Amino acid sequence: MKNLRTYSSRYALSLFSGLVLTLTSIPAVQGAPTSTKPWTTIGSAGAEHLGTFTYQNGIAFLSSPSGIIRYNVVAVDGLMETGPVLAHIRMAARFRDPDAASRVTLNLRRTRLSDGFTANVPGVFLDSNNYPAGNFQTRNTVCASTLAFDFVNYVYYVEVILTRAAGAIAPAIEAIQIGWDDGPCLVAP
Repeated sequence: MKNLRTYSSRYALSLFSGLVLTLTSIPAVQGAPTSTKPWTTIGSAGAEHLGTFTYQNGIAFLSSPSGIIRYNVVAVDGLMETGPVLAHIRMAARFRDPDAASRVTLNLRRTRLSDGFTANVPGVFLDSNNYPAGNFQTRNTVCASTLAFDFVNYVYYVEVILTRAAGAIAPAIEAIQIGWDDGPCLVAP
């Protein structure tokens, strides 16, 4: 009987140790390279603040020489989870900058509720002039900001400014996505 108890205790201890080793070798869910619950929007969902736009299939095309569209960023699960210490905000956008005379810029901005002070969130911006002109393309920020979202004290929005020369093909904004990224800091694709 004593041998059976000793054997059972050793077996249980061995099984428990194996389980602990297995669980500790599984990577943490927060270690994912990008947020699995980002904030997203389509181009036609923004509020016009300057200029005129035409819309087709969710895309906002600039009709005037310049224009500004703002997109309200709301508190979604993916923005509230900051992940590992070195995670940074990642903003991706799909836009069209057809030629050198056109430009599309995107800035993540925040307004403090207590006094109305508004500023860009450092590093979270895209400028189409940093990429070759052409048809629609998707670009994203790289190692932008480690600043945490604070929806209690601030409101956030993405401000998109589009410009073009007279007679030029219309620049456009099709989609925007914001989330967290803890991947390596490499050159933007």
